[in-house]
Amino acid sequence: MLRNKVALTLSALLLANSAAAVDSARIDHQRLEAQTRALVEIQLLTERSEFALSPSKEFTEGCVTEPFPVQPAGPRWTVRASDAAGAQMEITAWRKPCGTAGDAQLFITVSPVSGTPFAPCRVTMVQNNVQYTSLLRTNPPSNIATTALCGNLFTPTTVYVISTGLSPAFDDDQASTLFFDLAAIPTPVRLDIPAYNAADYGAPPPSLSTVRRQMAGAWNTEGMGNQGFYFDIDELARILAVAWFTGTPDGRARDWYSALGTFSGPRVQLTVYRTEDVAFARQTTVNTQPFGTMTMDFTACDRATVSWSLNDGRSGSLPIRKVLPVTPAC
Repeated sequence: MLRNKVALTLSALLLANSAAAVDSARIDHQRLEAQTRALVEIQLLTERSEFALSPSKEFTEGCVTEPFPVQPAGPRWTVRASDAAGAQMEITAWRKPCGTAGDAQLFITVSPVSGTPFAPCRVTMVQNNVQYTSLLRTNPPSNIATTALCGNLFTPTTVYVISTGLSPAFDDDQASTLFFDLAAIPTPVRLDIPAYNAADYGAPPPSLSTVRRQMAGAWNTEGMGNQGFYFDIDELARILAVAWFTGTPDGRARDWYSALGTFSGPRVQLTVYRTEDVAFARQTTVNTQPFGTMTMDFTACDRATVSWSLNDGRSGSLPIRKVLPVTPAC
């Protein structure tokens, strides 16, 4: 009886081992197929004439030296992916600020988590509804020997994105979405990357040379969310039109002010107008008269100080901030 049990147990183990061997061979075959397809894709991709062109805004020479750092610093965005064999990798997007205001180098660090994952040869970047077929390059453009991420991943590797020569050119400082969608990764992986914001890295906001059209829109009086301003900007004619949402001195009613002025730098001098006799949703004969002066001093694309001196003797100043992000950055 015992001998029969031992024989049955050995038979079960042999069957299990055989099944495991078959599964392992199948997984290895799938992985080899995925790797082969990926390598063919990168070969075809690098033969395109677009990749002979210098990327206009994907790598900032002098910002970082080889070898690229493999420890992400500052804000980062991470997602995990599995290859065809089930090995896992972690994909982290991050930026290194460069010397020029508003410029940073976008990096992608890919690290093995379990097993030996096969890192993708190319990715798809989407920016402003434009799709870019992109390589993940492991050395700067100044290095003649182009090397790209494509193969078994044993250690963390940092790369940057180099895209086909579409117009508009891909800009690594602007918001984008990265898709890993190769055969080596059976389930497409998405990673959303926000636009670069120097303030997130402790850098002071860049000095503002003049008023920009991107600054148009709603502005809030800091600490007073119930009132503020709305700007309309003609950058070419250097005109700023302002609607001022505020109230009467006793706080019992709303008061309607507007202002109009010109600018040649970050300071705007405006004439304030007061409008009366306005009826709700119907045509009336309104009375609009000059009612004082206003000065807007912009310290950044989303920050300013407004000062006023009205004909009834009221004067003062308040800090204001833009309600929505400045897009694109100015």
